Amino acid sequence: MKFTTEVKTPVNKIFSHRSKYMLLGSCFAENMGENLYKYRFEGINNPFGILFNPISIAQGLERILDEKYLTLQDLFRHNGLWHSDLYHSAFSDADPQIVLDRANRQIADAHNILPKTDFLIITFGSSWVYMRDGRVVANCHKLPENNFVRKRLSVSDIVDVYKPLLDRIFRTAPEIKVIISVSPVRYLRDGAVDNSLNKATLLLAVEQLVKAFARLTYFPAYEILLDELRDYRFYADDMVHPSKMTQNIVWQRFAESFFTDETLDFLPQIDKLHKMLEHNTMHEASDEAAVFKARIESQKSIVNKYLNACCLMDF
Repeated sequence: MKFTTEVKTPVNKIFSHRSKYMLLGSCFAENMGENLYKYRFEGINNPFGILFNPISIAQGLERILDEKYLTLQDLFRHNGLWHSDLYHSAFSDADPQIVLDRANRQIADAHNILPKTDFLIITFGSSWVYMRDGRVVANCHKLPENNFVRKRLSVSDIVDVYKPLLDRIFRTAPEIKVIISVSPVRYLRDGAVDNSLNKATLLLAVEQLVKAFARLTYFPAYEILLDELRDYRFYADDMVHPSKMTQNIVWQRFAESFFTDETLDFLPQIDKLHKMLEHNTMHEASDEAAVFKARIESQKSIVNKYLNACCLMDF
């Protein structure tokens, strides 16, 4: 007997270790990026840090396309740190030059890789935006709320920005495919009804974009959690974010949807090596420890042979 209604996911099995990717978006996108990094895929994860709303993601992509670097005039000082409205607070620092170096290194790397990118992965988190001086900000950096105007984007606000942006991306990167999703993380500041309207706005915007671009695919991460798993045991203790188990379930569904069979078949070898490296040997000088170290080196050789064949660096 089946106890869930399974959400159908797209099947486009062309993502491999030979593919290059770029990922931007919410904390859910960050989770996906951690897995791509863990399994040694080549790409860039959140070059602006975690971005929640579609406009901030678009602003980041435009800066990458234009290779537009930050200057000191783009920063402001608050609470002893220098910040940028375009970046997550992970980039903030007491030294403004460190902020500029961190931010501009990411822009340079992303600008260089974008024309060669095979997959652009975007996750929208919220249609709510905060505006300061008439511009949408990526992060409030703990400034007082009266510094901002808060508004919810309309479907057309999102679509009107992304249609010309995606056109430009497809011209810049002829082989690129875009995978877009809506984060299943719940935004309950204004209640459950508003969260539904918030996510519905994102979903309706994505629907229009998918219809407009053949190279854009929607991955239903939101529906997998909300309609297939449908239980608080799949949430973390805060009842808002997906649990680690849920993140793994969604990751597995993503892999089954997009990874080549060869890639899927090899992932367990990388898992095996990670588990071996996490194992703590009680007595390093023992014969048993020496045998285990030899097994690790043997497993590394298996993994590295595959990675090298895909033109990737050793594990």
